[in-house]
Amino acid sequence: MKNLGIMPTVTFFISLFLLIIIFLNLGELTDNDSIGYQYFLKPDIQYADFYPSERPFIFPLYLFLIKNIGICTSLPVYLISNYILYCLSLCLLVIIVQKTTQSVFLAFISFILGFFNLQIVQHINYLNPEILLSFLVILHVYLLYNFYKKGSFFILFLIQVSYFLLTFTKPIFFLYPFINLPFILMTNRKFWKEQSCVINKTKKLFLVSICFLVLYLIPIHLWSLRNFMKNKIYSFSLIRETNLTGKIMQYGLIDKFPLDEQYSQLREALTKNGNYKDIYWRFPLIIEATPKDKNTFQFLGEFNEQVIKLNYKNYILKSLTQIPIIITKIPLDKDYPYYYLNINLNQKIWIFYLIYQFLWSIISKIYLLIILLILISSIYSILNKNFWYLSILLVWGYMIAIISFAAYDSFTRLRTPVDALFIILFIIGLFNCYKFIQHQTIKLSK
Repeated sequence: MKNLGIMPTVTFFISLFLLIIIFLNLGELTDNDSIGYQYFLKPDIQYADFYPSERPFIFPLYLFLIKNIGICTSLPVYLISNYILYCLSLCLLVIIVQKTTQSVFLAFISFILGFFNLQIVQHINYLNPEILLSFLVILHVYLLYNFYKKGSFFILFLIQVSYFLLTFTKPIFFLYPFINLPFILMTNRKFWKEQSCVINKTKKLFLVSICFLVLYLIPIHLWSLRNFMKNKIYSFSLIRETNLTGKIMQYGLIDKFPLDEQYSQLREALTKNGNYKDIYWRFPLIIEATPKDKNTFQFLGEFNEQVIKLNYKNYILKSLTQIPIIITKIPLDKDYPYYYLNINLNQKIWIFYLIYQFLWSIISKIYLLIILLILISSIYSILNKNFWYLSILLVWGYMIAIISFAAYDSFTRLRTPVDALFIILFIIGLFNCYKFIQHQTIKLSK
């Protein structure tokens, strides 16, 4: 534990140095979202114009603030801030593992797996929110660790803030607080010991949960009202309709949808060329197919609702079949359709790429064994009433379920924080299994 202050610092500077050396010469890499987000780095963008109608505002606000406080005036400089944010994520990951296992060696292994993970690192050179989201997810896990250790009301408040930041960065986290908050309150005995109150625990649990969830819903309601005033749609995130349409296209449900006159042109636009991945590139056709008296996102929402209602069994079944695929498959270049990875990128970072392929191809061969290890670790945690590990598993499971049901490609960049959580679950799970075997050995020797 004496090295706790040294290891994260070393992690930060080594990773920052290596990332800049390896990736800085790649220059500007663009995808559809990156091109859109570059809008916020323009010098003439004013505060009132910084957020788009269809997206949550945290990442656009992050770009806007960086630009205006003078840290970033161009895209390459913004990438340096992206590198720093990712290095901070690695530091938090190292701290979490080292505090839990009290092992510098395991902390180092977690750093190696995190640094040489192209699924995560590839997003550093793109102008999209995945690096920020990964940082926020790992920060959230760190807060959960401290909440179980200290039972502090202040840390619970910070967890509440992390709910807000996660949801307003990626709307997929909208339902997460309704699952996570009751769980951490029910399973954290230290928190209730710290709170002196005459009412019983059940009532306290109910009251605290209600109060925090109401506070969480207020900004979401205000943002939905803002969207209603601008677009005549009461919705927290309008982009979700596009993602859901892509999911319906992926599952081939549009072909089974009975033709209706108002949707015929939209259906033709969505099925043209038969490639579901280019949903965003179809947007001009989608806008053209939208009736003049309706908003495009509103029209897509009505279409999605109708299709899912008529094909809800297929939709649920196909989404459920995606879950084991995501859990048991590690994305490697040979079998993973990277959005952003291209041959030029591979050539420029070939040493990094070879190490990544070597490490993660080994892990992919024992992946099912690792999943079994995580399950054994979860059982061990329940027996020892150590529910913090289960709270990480809850975040991981929630994200996998949401990706399966709502992300229009199950192997999208949304998987980035999932892989970061997997590293934490794997390393701490390995430690828990070692402790379990050690405990059983001592029991048998007596």
